[in-house]
Amino acid sequence: MRAFDRVSAALSRRPVDRVPRYDYYWPEFQAEWKRRKSTPQDADIYSHYGIDIRVIKPDLAPRVGGGTVLEATPEHEIVLDGWGSRQKRLYSSTSFFHPESFAVHSEEDFDGYHIDSALDDRRYDTLVRATKSLVPEFAVFVEITGPYTCLWRVLGVEPALLSMVERPKFVQRVADLMARFQAEVGCEALRRVPGLLGVLIDDDVACNRGMLFSPAMYRTFFLRPLKTMCAELKAAGGRYIVYHSDGDIRSIIPTLIEAGVDAIHPLEPRAGMDVVELQHTYGDRLSFIGNMDNSDLLRTGSPEAIRQDVRRKLTATRGGGYIPGSHSIGDDVPVENYDCYIEALEEYGTYAR
Repeated sequence: MRAFDRVSAALSRRPVDRVPRYDYYWPEFQAEWKRRKSTPQDADIYSHYGIDIRVIKPDLAPRVGGGTVLEATPEHEIVLDGWGSRQKRLYSSTSFFHPESFAVHSEEDFDGYHIDSALDDRRYDTLVRATKSLVPEFAVFVEITGPYTCLWRVLGVEPALLSMVERPKFVQRVADLMARFQAEVGCEALRRVPGLLGVLIDDDVACNRGMLFSPAMYRTFFLRPLKTMCAELKAAGGRYIVYHSDGDIRSIIPTLIEAGVDAIHPLEPRAGMDVVELQHTYGDRLSFIGNMDNSDLLRTGSPEAIRQDVRRKLTATRGGGYIPGSHSIGDDVPVENYDCYIEALEEYGTYAR
């Protein structure tokens, strides 16, 4: 099967030749992999490990081309990003930013909040070029930003959470408008790039101990915009909608299904998410991506422990509906442990030889 067909079948809970795979590799892990394997510098780690899914994204910020440097020192730079937030970015970090201020403090601020058109060609230049090298080898999804993440990117995390209690109508207004904008960008990406399989909505709403706010609040503020997003994206040709949130989101899974979500990712084991239990409860309505433990098992586990974990999950989900992977693979995961994991996928997840 091609990656596109294999992933499509798995997300439709139909049999596959082998279980599909999805992972994202940090640059540090890729460098260590190349060093340990003595591979050429241009070697593609995703093809090497038989990864089926790749995720790409257009410029999702309201202001296209954000990233104006306001101040630079030997240790960091201060950047005004496309969401209008002021951030400190440390040169020693490749992934994290430290927000110092956000664009909107009042309803009047939001009245004047500038959003460039979803049709702006600059949003899609990198996406179009990148996709040409990925299709048809991979099943490609386009990433957009979810309703809650839009809210805090505009207001800031603490103001967003407080506003759910103090200014509920304003929160609904921001969530609805920003979700429509993200859906427009996602729909435009689907129109411009032939061969995309679906859309990943990135929206971290939980931590390891549960939701950042109550399931009732999630339903109140975010069900409607998420439902609108899913409907519009599917109408534009997105076959599958994947919802990404770290943490324990078990309490909102029925709401996600109602909204039109087809699969959830990454199912972090340390947050209590277990694909075997979830498959038993929701497997007739939802598919699952992830659930391999990059925080403990892949870092420090024995080969036998890794093999047994893979075997348990693939045995329970053999009928389809599951794509194994981790949240992401950093340089704290030994290459030999990751190789053991891939070998276990080959042994227990290959159904047609």
